[in-house]
Amino acid sequence: MSTDPKRGPGSKWQEHDVWYVVDRVQDMYWQQPRHLIEQVVGSCKDLVKPIEGRDQLLAVAKEKMRAIVGGKSRDAG
Repeated sequence: MSTDPKRGPGSKWQEHDVWYVVDRVQDMYWQQPRHLIEQVVGSCKDLVKPIEGRDQLLAVAKEKMRAIVGGKSRDAG
């Protein structure tokens, strides 16, 4: 097992975690194009470390989408 300091274990998001977050955000912002949601989640990957977990990535992505679309989502209210 490599111990490269730049790429330790868990240093990269797993694809299934990213798609989980994209799907959850898509459920909430169903009127927004999926490519926009993928871009937002992709940008959030730089802000949240994989060790923080996908729930944290989801929270940051939801907050960013809320800022973009003005808080209008399926679960608003």
